[in-house]
Amino acid sequence: ANGFVARGDGVRARHLLERAAAIGRAPGAGADALKALAAGYNNLASHLLDAPRDAERDALMMQAAKGSRDTWREAGTWLNVERAEYQLALCAAAIGDGEKAVGHARECLAICEANDADAFERFFAREALGRSLLAAGDPAAARGELAAMCALLGSIDENTRAYPQSSLDKLDRDLAA
Repeated sequence: ANGFVARGDGVRARHLLERAAAIGRAPGAGADALKALAAGYNNLASHLLDAPRDAERDALMMQAAKGSRDTWREAGTWLNVERAEYQLALCAAAIGDGEKAVGHARECLAICEANDADAFERFFAREALGRSLLAAGDPAAARGELAAMCALLGSIDENTRAYPQSSLDKLDRDLAA
């Protein structure tokens, strides 16, 4: 599906995604098949998040992100579901659906809080909420989330801090624009 999307063939990508879902959900397929399906959905949504925007790609991206979250709910852990909510929030924000994005970001954060997630997970939940609030037209609240991200950054292991730092810097630039 990712290959067809890269070549601009969303129709074939959607068809392959639907076939993969049928195989992954077939009777007797098992948890590993569902996990592979969830990961495939996530990878496609991630690929489309970074692709140029158009209505067909955006619809496929949202379908894939929702499929990932729904499938992880069946076959994964709270961490899988939390990260899928994060992805859904970013995807919704990218297409300008701030209200939906904020809902998914708040769910992501709630999952983190309910499971005593570490600073890394909470940092990215805050990022999702900040990006979602920005998409919803509330830059003041998004700045509040940026401040929360800054507070969490020092609690993230130095060896993994570069990636969160780059996400923080990007949101800061977007808020300044």
